[in-house]
Parts: sequence; structure tokens; C-alpha cells
Amino acid sequence: MPEGFGVSARVVAWAAEKGYSQLPEHLDAFKRKVQANAYTYADWDSAFMEAIREDWARLRGKAQIGGAVPVSDSRPQWAINAGFTNRWEAENEGCYERNAHLFHDGKRTEAA
Repeated sequence: MPEGFGVSARVVAWAAEKGYSQLPEHLDAFKRKVQANAYTYADWDSAFMEAIREDWARLRGKAQIGGAVPVSDSRPQWAINAGFTNRWEAENEGCYERNAHLFHDGKRTEAA
């Protein structure tokens, strides 16, 4: 990771446009995961923005005052039932809520 890597003006502008907040918390999670896995990137800001979008810090969907953490929108039941870990895996394979019934174990089944 580049020395002194932090939340840049580019990331702040992108986050504001997309409605993301809690950037210091996202940065902390990003740095921990990068260090733990020895990740390297050609564009660190882009990698950080993707980590925010994917919610590596697991900040979205948490209960505000104690209590149970609800199932996040990143893991909808239709994607889980189709055999995917999360929404993004499903959508990368062309699986959406409207056609999830066509997928099993993360693969599209042949049409009958």
C-alpha cells in the first residue's frame, strides 16, 4: 500500500455522489484486509471505492441500537437460493431476481 494512503478528494467526491458515508471506517477495514492478504493494486483509489461499494467494513444493514443485524441487501434470498454467495456474484453471472429460478448451484440450468 502506498505510504500515507488515505481518503482522497477523488474518493470523497465519488462517495458523496453515490451516497456512501463513514469513510474513515471503510478506510480502516480496507487497510486491514489489504495488509492481511498482501493485496496490490494499479489504482488504489479505485480499489478503495470498490471496497466501499462491496462494504468490506460491513457497515450497511447493521441495527442502529443493539439488537440483531438484519440480512443485508447484498445477500438477498433469491441469490442464496440460486447458489451464489451474494448479489454481485449472481449479477456477474446474469442472475437477477426475475430469473433466479433458472439457476442452481451458481450456474444457469439448461432450458427444458
